[in-house]
Amino acid sequence: MRARIASGWRPAAVFGAFALLCLGGAARAEDAESWKEIETKYIFGFTTGSGIGIEGEKEFTVDSIGRFGKRDGHYAATETKYEYEFTPSQFVKIEFGALGLTHNIGGVTDLDNRNAAAFAGGFAEFRYLALERTSNNPFSVTLAFEPNVRLIDETSGEHVHNYKFETTVNADVELLRNRLYAGFDLLYEPEVTLTATGDTIREATLDLGV
Repeated sequence: MRARIASGWRPAAVFGAFALLCLGGAARAEDAESWKEIETKYIFGFTTGSGIGIEGEKEFTVDSIGRFGKRDGHYAATETKYEYEFTPSQFVKIEFGALGLTHNIGGVTDLDNRNAAAFAGGFAEFRYLALERTSNNPFSVTLAFEPNVRLIDETSGEHVHNYKFETTVNADVELLRNRLYAGFDLLYEPEVTLTATGDTIREATLDLGV
């Protein structure tokens, strides 16, 4: 069982938009037109919004995913991204960082027993704001490109050489001025894995999130 939703409808997006609507209702005495533009990147939960931040902005974020439970034995694994982000212009955001993994595995079929924490690789991301929201245009679209290098498999904890290139379209639409938003993601991610036994595994993921 993964703590992150992999595809399909994203309930978090609905809850995020609903929360904004409630906050807007509580402050209806204010003029919505006078509010500042909302940063939409993180408001939808597991769906990523199109926001890239303010020009000159810098930040450090920690993002963790947990995976728990198998049919037999006990299984717990976490993956954490330590990410530094900066925005050199109003249309470009650059991110890079490191990956950390933990595994606590015992008695699981087809997996070795393991209790370890390790540095797992690194990544970089380039985000480009292709369509900017304006007073006459409620849509905003960002293109994101993220190469990843992994040295440890996130499921089994085995040593591998894994290379991914994630390409994502992050889009959102402003339904009510500064109050209600809907977000959409389209992801394509080809990857190649070289295992410790010399096997080569090729995969590709296509994911739509709403």
